[in-house]
Amino acid sequence: MFNSVGDDIEDEDGDEEEEEEEERPMTLKYWQLRRLARALKTGHCKNSVKSLAAELFLDRAVVLDLLRDTPLNLVMMSAAMPDEPGTEVKVPIHVMQGSWFARKRLKKVHVDTPYSVYRRTRRPTGNSGSLCRSCI
Repeated sequence: MFNSVGDDIEDEDGDEEEEEEEERPMTLKYWQLRRLARALKTGHCKNSVKSLAAELFLDRAVVLDLLRDTPLNLVMMSAAMPDEPGTEVKVPIHVMQGSWFARKRLKKVHVDTPYSVYRRTRRPTGNSGSLCRSCI
């Protein structure tokens, strides 16, 4: 028969090992620190914690803990990083539409249509010096 006291001792040893793992400070590789620093610099809105944790091969809880209680070396690293080169100035949509219409290539028929309409419209004659009845 097995002694139940011995089983309890083994469980306690297993629990002690888990507690020691939690107490041990985590050592991250340099590429992980750089990626965390970049994520810290860009801000939490532009980063998915789930994808960041998968990219760093860490648990989601560990990544959240590192981003909430940021170590000093990570803060210094993120402050020293240059801004990302891909950031463009946001242009209002009406300006973008105007530039798109300016670049759009029109067919000859579309260009000629306003001119033909202008040629066919009636204009008041300058003989009487006053406006016609339809213009009043």
